[in-house]
Amino acid sequence: MRVARATRVGAASFLILAACRHAPPAPPQAEPARRTPVASATPLRLLETSPAAGEEVLPGVELRLRFDRPVEASTVTWATARLEYVGSRRTFIADPFRAVGIKLSEEAALVALDPANLLPGEVVRLTLSGVSAADGGPLQGAPIVLTWHVAELPPL
Repeated sequence: MRVARATRVGAASFLILAACRHAPPAPPQAEPARRTPVASATPLRLLETSPAAGEEVLPGVELRLRFDRPVEASTVTWATARLEYVGSRRTFIADPFRAVGIKLSEEAALVALDPANLLPGEVVRLTLSGVSAADGGPLQGAPIVLTWHVAELPPL
């Protein structure tokens, strides 16, 4: 270690460096590497839907999707779990499914979609894409497309 000491002699100042015995300075410590989560190589699998795809459903149905493991909640949105009417003869001025209620079970392996009141006699299509597992695994077979027929209601 070197010690600097200022000495004043007359009108001039001198800087004197004194050498001392010491251990060489330790090399700078590198910061520990930050671990970035690595996406799982195992794809997320859709195990079942309730009601089963292709079935006739009532207008107030809640569509449930069971996966093989927890889903990353931030990847389940109206854009990644997209509902739409297929071949409808109706004209919509706004997306009727923009305000779909989405719920995840406590263990996050069950996703429930509540599209409110579906229109009787219509076919509803759900397209899943962009949904991933909590461990980063991508959705197997994406996009997954499922359809249901909304039952006609008896006349009043």
